[in-house]
Amino acid sequence: MKKKIFLILATLAPLIYWVSHIFWGDLGADPAKKLNHQMGEWGLYLLLLNSAIGWGLVIIKKTFIQFPVLRWIATQRREIGIVSFVYLIAHFVFYAAMESFEPQAWIQLYTKTYLILGLTAWIILLSLTMTSNDFSVKKLSMRIWKRWHRLVYVCYFLICAHVMLIEKTDLIKYGSIFLVFFALQGYRFVRNWKN
Repeated sequence: MKKKIFLILATLAPLIYWVSHIFWGDLGADPAKKLNHQMGEWGLYLLLLNSAIGWGLVIIKKTFIQFPVLRWIATQRREIGIVSFVYLIAHFVFYAAMESFEPQAWIQLYTKTYLILGLTAWIILLSLTMTSNDFSVKKLSMRIWKRWHRLVYVCYFLICAHVMLIEKTDLIKYGSIFLVFFALQGYRFVRNWKN
């Protein structure tokens, strides 16, 4: 239990750090925009971390399971997924704050392509978060639950498109991240298919 609490606090540390800057007043001219970007970025990083753990279990399983810490982290993927969505909730809230909670903020969600993609991924991830518990596994059965949670791969494509379509996004940085991600994911799928 102590390890699990430590993991949750560690993964929430960036959120606590950035939100605390509200009280320090050093977030620049548009604090909501800064926090919106930071929450989205850290939510993405945690989603990628969760996927990387999956790669480790499939691609380098023998090496991966030799380290007790890595073995334990592999059992905490559900918690990491939930925390990643906490960041994405904050990402959504700061988006609304960035738009001053005006009606235009909600209209843009179904008129701007990058926001439509982001919102679609957000809704899918909400459903995955809501079913990330033992009760849902029992009700749905492990087979159906696993199939449902494979929707996370759809989310990766939606999030990639969402990020790359944002005006003034760092195309080199995020392009490199997604290129490596999809290359590794492709290798994993090919490996599983051959086996």
